[in-house]
Amino acid sequence: MRSILDGILWDFQRIPGLVQSDEWSKVAVQFCVNSHTRPKPLRDGERAVYAFFQGTTWLRIGQTNYSARFTSQHYGTKRANSTFAQDIWKNKDEFGFTGTEKNIGEWIFSNVGRANIVLPAHWPDAVAILLEVYLHYRLSPRFEGRRQLS
Repeated sequence: MRSILDGILWDFQRIPGLVQSDEWSKVAVQFCVNSHTRPKPLRDGERAVYAFFQGTTWLRIGQTNYSARFTSQHYGTKRANSTFAQDIWKNKDEFGFTGTEKNIGEWIFSNVGRANIVLPAHWPDAVAILLEVYLHYRLSPRFEGRRQLS
């Protein structure tokens, strides 16, 4: 999964006119397989693209500059209109989740991998937005924020 993501990021950075090529070394990629911990809050002005996955399936991809969305929103079913926890809860049989709605966040931390791509604060917001769309296109995540759940 990491090599797939690295290859896609390599392709993305070759899109002309996004940012100077020497700027790509300032991108921080954090990659945790099978389980993960809560990411550190974003610093002022930072944006991040994040992706949840399990095994070889990409599950959800998003981007934000809000720390709460980045660090905690997706680990509860009632924290926003659309969260990764809601995706799992509505499809709990598919994922083998047998716990309660209250402890779904802990299950996600223990059973799902997460990739975080933190972009430098001075980059235009449009780069993160385009990267999210590009990852959706290349990875076809099982859940997309506004997609009807099965």
